[in-house]
Amino acid sequence: MHSINSILFILFIALISFIEAKKKENNTNNKYYIISIKDSNKYSFNIQPSKFDRKNERLNRKDETPRFNSTDLNELEQIIESDDCISQLNSNDTNICKLSTENKNNSNHNGISIEKLEKQLKPKKSFINKQVRELAEIILDNINTYEKDRIVNNEVYSMIHKRSTISTDDIINNKAFSKILKKSYIILDVSIIYAYLSQELYEIIKNLSNVVEIVENFKIEIPEVPVLENTYFNQVQLEKTKKSEKRNNQNDQYYNITDIKVDTKWSDVSVDEDTYTHLSLISQSKVDFNLIGKYDTNYYYPSSAGAGVDIYIIDSGIYIDHIDFDTTERTVTCDGFAYEFDFDEYSKDDKRNKNCYKTKEKQYHGTAVASAAAGSIYGVAKKANIHVIAISGTAYDYISSLMYIIDHAENPHKTVINISSGSYFYIGALDKIINIATRKGFMIFTSAGNDGIDACSTEIRYASNGLVNDKYYPAGYVDTISVGSINNYIKEKELTSGINAYEMPIFSNYGNCIDIYAPGFAQLASLPSSFTDDKVFSDFSLKYGTSFSAPIVAGVAALLISEHPEITFNKDIMRKMLVDLSLKNIIGNLNDMDIPNNFVNVGKNVVYSSDGDYKGCGIPSGKMSCSNGDCCSVDGYCGKTRKLCEFNCQSEYGQCSPSNVVSNKGINISGNEKKYKYASIYNYYNDLCLKFAPNNYITNNVILTVCMNSDNIIDRDIYEDSIWYVSTHGETQFIEDYYYDVCINLDENGYAFAYECASGSLFKDITTSINGDFIQSDAFPGKCLKPILSDFDPYGITILTESKGLRVMMDDCNHEDEYQHWRIRDAQKLFGYSYNSVTINNNAAEEKDIIKQKRNKYSYYEKDKSIDNENGIEKEVTINNDSNEESESDEEEVTANIDIYGGSGSDDENDIYTDISENNNSTTNQVEIDNVYIHEEEETNSLSNINENETLYSPSIDYDTITEIIENSIYVSETTEVTDYEIITEIIEDSIYITVSETESPSEEVLYNDFGEIFDPNDYTPYTIFKYIITNTKSVWIYNEELNLCLTATNKTNQKALLEPCDSNNKYQKWLIPDNNQGYYINEKSNDLSIIYTQNELVITKFIEVIALDKFYVKNHSSIITYENKKLKIFDLSSNIDLCLNINTKEKSKNNHVSIDMITCEESKTQWKLATKYPIENKK
Repeated sequence: MHSINSILFILFIALISFIEAKKKENNTNNKYYIISIKDSNKYSFNIQPSKFDRKNERLNRKDETPRFNSTDLNELEQIIESDDCISQLNSNDTNICKLSTENKNNSNHNGISIEKLEKQLKPKKSFINKQVRELAEIILDNINTYEKDRIVNNEVYSMIHKRSTISTDDIINNKAFSKILKKSYIILDVSIIYAYLSQELYEIIKNLSNVVEIVENFKIEIPEVPVLENTYFNQVQLEKTKKSEKRNNQNDQYYNITDIKVDTKWSDVSVDEDTYTHLSLISQSKVDFNLIGKYDTNYYYPSSAGAGVDIYIIDSGIYIDHIDFDTTERTVTCDGFAYEFDFDEYSKDDKRNKNCYKTKEKQYHGTAVASAAAGSIYGVAKKANIHVIAISGTAYDYISSLMYIIDHAENPHKTVINISSGSYFYIGALDKIINIATRKGFMIFTSAGNDGIDACSTEIRYASNGLVNDKYYPAGYVDTISVGSINNYIKEKELTSGINAYEMPIFSNYGNCIDIYAPGFAQLASLPSSFTDDKVFSDFSLKYGTSFSAPIVAGVAALLISEHPEITFNKDIMRKMLVDLSLKNIIGNLNDMDIPNNFVNVGKNVVYSSDGDYKGCGIPSGKMSCSNGDCCSVDGYCGKTRKLCEFNCQSEYGQCSPSNVVSNKGINISGNEKKYKYASIYNYYNDLCLKFAPNNYITNNVILTVCMNSDNIIDRDIYEDSIWYVSTHGETQFIEDYYYDVCINLDENGYAFAYECASGSLFKDITTSINGDFIQSDAFPGKCLKPILSDFDPYGITILTESKGLRVMMDDCNHEDEYQHWRIRDAQKLFGYSYNSVTINNNAAEEKDIIKQKRNKYSYYEKDKSIDNENGIEKEVTINNDSNEESESDEEEVTANIDIYGGSGSDDENDIYTDISENNNSTTNQVEIDNVYIHEEEETNSLSNINENETLYSPSIDYDTITEIIENSIYVSETTEVTDYEIITEIIEDSIYITVSETESPSEEVLYNDFGEIFDPNDYTPYTIFKYIITNTKSVWIYNEELNLCLTATNKTNQKALLEPCDSNNKYQKWLIPDNNQGYYINEKSNDLSIIYTQNELVITKFIEVIALDKFYVKNHSSIITYENKKLKIFDLSSNIDLCLNINTKEKSKNNHVSIDMITCEESKTQWKLATKYPIENKK
């Protein structure tokens, strides 16, 4: 028995020892780190392409103190070219200032060649060796801080014991110690050291003066390969299915190869018939089943098919013995394996050259990615060369893989790199190497990630692996082309009318840094769950994820490169070409996000119906033509309405209006096209836009105010005042009003105003400014454009209109300030129609003159469109009123050309055309044009239902005689006399304007507002469009301690002010007030309600009132309340005295529904408490 107990005891001790050994082996104290070092005595700057704002830098550096000023190569080039280069660099190396920009032969970027910069900035070998020795000494001195494991093993400790007899260099060169410390790469201006450190050593090394960055070599999770269904084909079946490059000349062929060649300008066209939607969708425009009969399942692509282009795929590996990787016309190889701190390059004779991976189960992902980019069966670029770099799954793998590609790729300008993995951690060294690669000509494509969140945000949010607070990288780096997904999931190959493929799926990340979207579901090469090597497979299965969207776009890039040998491609040219070719704004659930909405397209736009059944016209409907003289709209509908005939009308397939405006859809390969021709300058955090207010005094004629969009355009002139022309001057830009010859100027204090462009201020492009979305000017270093917040009403409610807004000025840059963040938005897309005349004249200045002439034309040609209620016929009346000719009599002749359109397309209306000429001799009715927007759902002249802090209003009028009018405009001169018209309706798109003619002298009847007060227009703000903003943020309970009751609102309007029992869950009991307690008291739950004293009564009701007369008027009726000496005061304008909120004796006997009255403050004994915390708990 004793011996048994002894054995058990020994086994127990052994088990404990084993567990402890495992703990040490898998300890979390020792970790691999990537260290970037640079000579701080020589340089004070660090080149950081995706330069972080301070907030993001704090998130990533945590408690680190930056020793180097962040800059990027563009800024460095500007400094080198400047007259005071040495002082700006603050560098001991003056040779860098001698670099010139003359030799650009080896770079596609304007400025100093990247090769020159690499040579000049390369750290000296002696400096690197010295730093490695210092690091080795620090490690050896602190070796006891490690937990012993497989890296810090007995061999390392043995060396330390012999330290007195072994040199530091011998220790560094020892194989065992090289796993702890190893110098690896030089990346432009830094040297990369790979180190295995304890937590204590990390804390020591991060504070060394020459350390630019030290980050953990964290794991990169290669995404799993989700398979929705397995569809296995053998090779014979595939050969029957695949009909690539076969031209069927039978009469029933529904597509036209010649037409495709002409449209695309491809040298030749190949067709894969009856393929999956990830291919068919990218070779046609948006499919609309109102225009075609049956979906076209073919994939059309240039016959060059990516030949001569190298696609490098950094992923989990590849199994090349699959029929999707045919090598008849190209090479498919695995070039090497990146792992931990090393890189194994595979020779052609190495078996791993065809079958590489870290773990076999991860091999599936890389195989599927390669299949999507360039598979022979279901790939995009079927003749492109495939090079796979297998990675073990750490951040350092990216660096070593990119360094290998840079050193080994034959031609960077014909090399595409795909990375379909990532993490929410920034690495400066990786950012730097990606920037260098793209400057050499490489094009890097990255997946957006599969967490269904904003990939471009630095806010805290949930991802699949927990909370994250940074962008998704490498997609978040500025030099990658990042790709999200659309939801093209269907089990069959054919899209049907019940399926909307043009939506973002729930898994796809999105955001401002995602450049383009592609199909997220694809039929790709697959491998069995278990298999033996040296066997050829022919399996395919349906997979999904942004991992496969990115290589689809990379494949399209390969097609473009092979088809355009005359172009020296780089990242900028490729990104522009892809965006230019893409289908814009078709992904439905992205349209409300104000982020890029581009769906990839190979360059073929015509949509064919596979059954030959067409119901529309033009490109979206097989190039069919309209009959009966109809217009063919840009969307492929036939009809005669203004919307169909005047905006991008397809003149090749129907008639178009003489005033048809055609957008420039051509591709500018040179990349020199002026940016932001039709720009809306948008303060996106606060949903406000910069506007020129021409009728304001010069000191406030540039304002931040309510944004115009296609839903609220009331007046074309006001819309045009919101459009800017951002014209480029080298690295800087003028911000010019598009329709007036004025530019934004800055006075000596930084206040913005609009004045002559000769004195206009130069601004930096917001995409290259120091924090990415700031607006800056070199005239005010360290300053950023922002609104003047003191222009907000100090009492808490500010009404903004087309002429009333916040002035803007330059102030200290601060990322935390939401008002300093801007976006440049395309006004043509935003407002729903275009004024672009670039097809007429490519000169920007002349183009603007044409636009202005077109604008002036509207004062001579006005249109009236009405509806015949009996027949449902729309009538368009054009009144020619030449104001330059004087009438010789009191009678004015008006010639009206009346076009009566019954549009077809989506509406079943009859087509009628009529010419009418008539004389109008009546002078009784003088028509005045006052732009009044009608919201037809309302029935009174006051608006309600304000549910948000920022609410956009459209006033309503109850006109029994007005019928709904759609899609046209009415323009009538003020001097035009029109008989039998008491009301002229005017509409732009979906907006209705009402003008009431007056046949008698104005009435002297007294007008009252909704509060029973006499209407005085001087107390109101006239407007065409407005919104209000609540700036009160202090949240309180208005509490009467005597009765233990709280002031309570309800969801009803115009209620008396009542006290109710306090309830911590009743949001109607909380009020938003100014920080100093003086101002408007607004209900927090229903923030369109406030406390108002009117007609001797205290009420809680909607504070915004709109009145429509000859003009529109708006007023905030909230009372200004002052909290002083525990009393709530309101100044009564009628009696010129302060009145206080009071509870009379009778009401004090109640325990709910207690009314509040107003009496003089001297009489009132009622005391109040503004409690920021729940008052009952405070009382307890």
